[in-house]
Amino acid sequence: MLHNQAALPKLPIPTLEQTCSRYLAYVEPLLPAEQFANTKKAVESFRTKEGIELQRQLQVCVKFHFYNSNLCDKVYDRGVTSYIKSFWDDAYLIPRDPIAINVNPYLLLQEPPGARSSQAARAGSLLSATGEFVQKIRTRTLEPDVEKVPLDMSQYDHLMCTTRIPHVRRDTLTKASNAHHVAVLCRNRLFKLDILASDGSALPSAQLTKAIEEIIARANTLPLGPAVGALTAEHRSHWALIRPLLGDQALKAIDDSIIVLCLDAPQSDDMQHVVKQMLHSDCHNRWFDKTVQLIVSHDGRAAVNLEHSGCDGHTLLRYVIEISESARANKACGNGIAAWSAIEFNTGDADVVEGIRRAEQHAAELVAHNRSELVSWDNYGKQFLKSQKISPDAALQMAFQLAYWRHSKTTPSTYESCMTKHVRVSRMNILLIILVSSWTN
Repeated sequence: MLHNQAALPKLPIPTLEQTCSRYLAYVEPLLPAEQFANTKKAVESFRTKEGIELQRQLQVCVKFHFYNSNLCDKVYDRGVTSYIKSFWDDAYLIPRDPIAINVNPYLLLQEPPGARSSQAARAGSLLSATGEFVQKIRTRTLEPDVEKVPLDMSQYDHLMCTTRIPHVRRDTLTKASNAHHVAVLCRNRLFKLDILASDGSALPSAQLTKAIEEIIARANTLPLGPAVGALTAEHRSHWALIRPLLGDQALKAIDDSIIVLCLDAPQSDDMQHVVKQMLHSDCHNRWFDKTVQLIVSHDGRAAVNLEHSGCDGHTLLRYVIEISESARANKACGNGIAAWSAIEFNTGDADVVEGIRRAEQHAAELVAHNRSELVSWDNYGKQFLKSQKISPDAALQMAFQLAYWRHSKTTPSTYESCMTKHVRVSRMNILLIILVSSWTN
């Protein structure tokens, strides 16, 4: 898994001149002529004065693998070799806005061939495949990612068993070292389910399917639980104050779990509804703080919702592809019992009751302010664009810009995510797309 890691290069540092010229190229189409002239003067002053010292500090930081100069207010891990990682961490963990919709993306899993599985059967097969994936990470037998060149594999250690913990000012990530269970949410009720045997091998899907059927049956005998999950879609500082009141046992069951499995009650199977269900639903039967939520609908559709602060989309995509293929192969044969148990949140405290009430209200407002539409475009695809020597990415970005211009008559500041996994300890970066050459006025 990691045998290419040491050979990966560090993220290169652009020269001060490159940084300044690129910045001017990015802002020129966004500014009126007079403002751009003033900006050019400010950039030139920066280039010849304080920029020189800041560039020197950055080079020293990268050379010695730590960041404790005037660039940052804390010392970072000396093993970190990407000078932008700490800034990306802060970009995700400092903002106080809800992470549902605003931060967490989702991927809808391709349905297996043949008749659609039941909810329990689909969840059981995907959990068994997840167990195999976890075992590969822990034994370092996961095949390295290679796309023409070897890619960084460090994010896989943060994909499983990781949870975002809310705090008043800046959130943190916590990782469980040797989890064997997943947390299950069904009708807002919390359950704990083992998916790994004592030796770390993945339990077979048949066992897990049976256990999930039992969990669903148990949940159906109980009243609908309080919407505790809506708290994870709340303003981060508000959520931080309520979280400790929910009880150590319930929080530990979630924080120490491999992933969270969300078993949804019957809903519309219209695809316009499905995309909303997997992105946010009503935020009740969810735990948006968990890095991976596996959502399985009543009719067997499945998706993965990602808490984005520790991992990027390419890492999640590898997991989705692996578990989809492994679920179809159904080879897990761990020797153990898929034990499960029900766990209660502490929801009797008056502050918790009021916190959940407010979280439900705020979640409903958040969902109401978001509009998701599924558009199916069959006229042509990327192969046609390539045959015309047009970049599919470029065509889509120009479509965004043109649509925005026609709607608002202003130039938007748009960007496209780009993968930088060809360097060590990487995060995604961004390409700022608006340039004078693409600007329409």
